[in-house]
Amino acid sequence: METQTSPSETHKYAGVFTRYVALLIDGFVVSLFSNSINFVSSTSSGDKFNFSVTGFSFFLSAAYYIFMIATQDGQTLGKRLMGIRVIRQDGHKIDYSTAILRFIGSLISAAVFGFGYLAALFNNQKLTWHDRIAKTYVIRIDDKKRTGIKILATLFITSIFLFFLAIFGIALFAATKATPEVRKDLIKELKNIEKEINDSQSFTETSLEDTFNPGDIEKPLFVMINNDRLGKNLPAFKEDQKLCAYAQKRLQDIRDNQSRYDDSRGFIEDTHNNQMIKTYFSNFSGANELYYSGNISESYAKDIYQSWSTNGTLASFDQYDTACIRGDQNGLFFLMAKSLK
Repeated sequence: METQTSPSETHKYAGVFTRYVALLIDGFVVSLFSNSINFVSSTSSGDKFNFSVTGFSFFLSAAYYIFMIATQDGQTLGKRLMGIRVIRQDGHKIDYSTAILRFIGSLISAAVFGFGYLAALFNNQKLTWHDRIAKTYVIRIDDKKRTGIKILATLFITSIFLFFLAIFGIALFAATKATPEVRKDLIKELKNIEKEINDSQSFTETSLEDTFNPGDIEKPLFVMINNDRLGKNLPAFKEDQKLCAYAQKRLQDIRDNQSRYDDSRGFIEDTHNNQMIKTYFSNFSGANELYYSGNISESYAKDIYQSWSTNGTLASFDQYDTACIRGDQNGLFFLMAKSLK
């Protein structure tokens, strides 16, 4: 048979400030778990806040408080650090029913602007509303001097351990739960990568358009032609902006599928049009054009130059002093002109 002892005869009641500090410590410990859950949940779901996480955080807080009070002789971690304990007013040991009732009472104390907690300031036994509801006292059990360093060190070590334990457990749970979706996303991503590899290996017109650099053929061909001219003691070709603008226009005409521009007829018409002459050829006494269609590449420049050297076309360039080369994936224009003296 349990012996009932009146707490007022053997214990001192815990002060409001001490209880408040203990409450802050417990809140900090629970928040570590709650924030870990929220972090993992928001990372896996993409939501910064959701009701399920909030609900679980409340459940975690309730479970922590009820379990600690009922199994640790009326002490949570915060109460243990502050040297206080919850006991029943009849002197019996705290059980789960009392712990649950006291937790529900604490919600009521907090709900009314915290007045239920402040009630401890106005009675000698320091009773809050939830103390009255559950018929409990909060007493001091340790009168030894507790320095702030000891409290902070204990809190820090415990919090770090609980934090990493929570992160590991919750992350493992979230990863296991999300495994089917993660696998689905990975399979989808692998298929996309495989498609990109196959597309890059296929030299289609679209991929050629995306990767073709006009300079890959324009510059090498221009250099080869000028080297030939220098070997003949002729000045190197000069590049003229108007001539290059016309070459670019011819390329655009080809891209726009204007069939009359796919051979020399378009060039002949333009060089007999007064407006075109004024715009592009006013500085020249004569001009000529060469056009090559097909899949243009860097190696194609060498083929063109070799062909010109073999069939004598290269020698016909000697009468001109200005030139411009413009190409794209569809073809290449080489324009030559003789400047007005």
